[in-house]
Amino acid sequence: MSETEYEPITCPVDDCTYRDRIRSVAAHVSGTDDAAHDWDALGYEGAASFVRDAKRRQQGDASAASAASGRSESADPDGTGETTHVDDAFLADALAAARLLDEYGTAVDDLNALQLTDLYVLLSDLRAAADAGRKTVRDELTARLSRDREVASDIGAVRHSTHERTELRDEETVTAALADAGIDPETVSSPDASKVREAIETAAIDTEQVFETRESTRVTRTDIDESAVAETAIEADPADLLD
Repeated sequence: MSETEYEPITCPVDDCTYRDRIRSVAAHVSGTDDAAHDWDALGYEGAASFVRDAKRRQQGDASAASAASGRSESADPDGTGETTHVDDAFLADALAAARLLDEYGTAVDDLNALQLTDLYVLLSDLRAAADAGRKTVRDELTARLSRDREVASDIGAVRHSTHERTELRDEETVTAALADAGIDPETVSSPDASKVREAIETAAIDTEQVFETRESTRVTRTDIDESAVAETAIEADPADLLD
């Protein structure tokens, strides 16, 4: 669900009639200076906790309605019964890097070559491992979500979109099409898309003879809640992560 798809809610304080979007209600509570509008009194750790809880409730309602109508998005869209896991090897690198940064400090000018090497090796390995995990999750989202849909979660939002990309066909096909149209292929050295376009503008060549259109899907991050990230990090127990 995108931010605009969430239903307005009423302030959780009894007898308060303020009603607006989830984040606006959270800001209202945070900005109201009285005993009732207090996160501790309301049973929340803060605004981020309240926003997550409100979104989860509405997401749960939406999922229940979707399942009831037979339109739920399957966790196994291919029906293979196979389970895909995120490789969590990056966790050890992340925790090790965090410990060294805490020990060394973040001012690289103050670090010696050995310390810089430690950090570089860890961060390089972390980047590669985390990217592998990102691609695994991306592929699952691509398979599961409908096109042109945005989903907002506790920590951020992503959009699944579809794009068309036009590319030259293989060199043999392009060369043959140019020759058939009376164009010397040598004038378009190692077929370049821009040169081919210029050539076919002056000849009777169907664009589809030399170009092909491919459809690709993409999942992109559209929003991130930094406060939710920080809160999640605080709640994490390193010992549990490495079990």
